[in-house]
Amino acid sequence: MMHATRRASLLVAFYLLTSAATTFAEVAWMLWDQSVYAVAGQEPAVLCTQWGSLTTKTSCEEKRREERRPYEQMSKLFPNDWSIQGDTFVRKDNGKVIQRISHYCYPSTINPRWEHIATRGDWYLMGPPRSDYDKTAAYLRAYQVLPDRPLNEWNLLEAFESRQVCEIMRDSLRRIEESVYSKAAAQYLEMTEPALLSLQRLLVEMHYANARTYMTSRCVYRGDRELPRGLKGK
Repeated sequence: MMHATRRASLLVAFYLLTSAATTFAEVAWMLWDQSVYAVAGQEPAVLCTQWGSLTTKTSCEEKRREERRPYEQMSKLFPNDWSIQGDTFVRKDNGKVIQRISHYCYPSTINPRWEHIATRGDWYLMGPPRSDYDKTAAYLRAYQVLPDRPLNEWNLLEAFESRQVCEIMRDSLRRIEESVYSKAAAQYLEMTEPALLSLQRLLVEMHYANARTYMTSRCVYRGDRELPRGLKGK
């Protein structure tokens, strides 16, 4: 149990689904963001985020370039804290690398999180889908979490060896996201630099939505017939 708890706490994963009205069959390409966080004395924590659904590889690559621009700007404004290594953005704190960010385009038939997570256990922590990011929405409403959607539209967050561990880690991950959200919100309210406000707002909205997602998430046995296509039978 301790092994499963430690593993899950390191993989503070979040996964922005496409618009609730979009299904796998209708989407050809997905844009993914992979963030690897350094954790002192432990294995890195991995965060995989799905940033959008596109109909062609070309449009996905265009979206990929768009999502990279804020980080490119950060590397110019704050070269001591942000740098670029190939296609990866590197974030530092006092000279130490704390995060590496990469963006990838995958066909909709490939879900890098599911392929990696589904083999870990028989109990899946499933989170409800959410809307796309709406920067014009009121504060803390840029993402809409949609727990009323059927289970086959939900996303796999983690997998565990038992229901008990799943439920313990669901609550633990919720508390982590609530703490991160509170800190990000406090930083956002103190910021005055226009170039940073939009990126910080995105982080605040994301972690707030993450906390709400864990709050409404469910532990589901892998044999449940209502699971999304692609998870059944793994």
